Amino acid sequence: EKPNAFLDSLGLQTLLSFLCSADSIYRLFGAVVIGNIASDSSLHSEIFNSGTMSPLIHTTKIADKESKRCIAYTLCNLCLDNHYSNKIVLEGGLLPVLALMDSTSTEDRISSISTVRALSSKPELRQFIVESDEYYNSRPYKNRISAWASSQSQILDKRDTFLSKIKEFEKKYPDQSNV
Repeated sequence: EKPNAFLDSLGLQTLLSFLCSADSIYRLFGAVVIGNIASDSSLHSEIFNSGTMSPLIHTTKIADKESKRCIAYTLCNLCLDNHYSNKIVLEGGLLPVLALMDSTSTEDRISSISTVRALSSKPELRQFIVESDEYYNSRPYKNRISAWASSQSQILDKRDTFLSKIKEFEKKYPDQSNV
């Protein structure tokens, strides 16, 4: 009910003007409201048909952290719709979703992982997910080293084992720009 009320009273073009504002408060307001609208799957077509996707994805490159987070959630909600998920990935919407994995919030990480898992079930999108080097290279050096050292999806026997693997990979990849 509330997503429809916002949409009826403001319209997506007005919300886009908030989203694209130089003022971070307006931008956050636009991101939150568009995110609420995207939580209603019956409104997904309206979001896509209004030309909202391109500015939404572009804004993640210049927005503050909380606006980026709201936009990433919006993209996660929109990716639930199989009809639009390919378009989101092809337009560059995967990186903001992946960026949620770096969050300290468990809820953010679960949302991101769930979305990526759903997207990876589509053979035509797997390549984009696997080749998301831009995201990987944007992560801090220690995060990239830890990703190499981690035995993904396996139980860790001792913390010391993991820490020694990190040291091994730090020696193997001393150049922080080439991990």
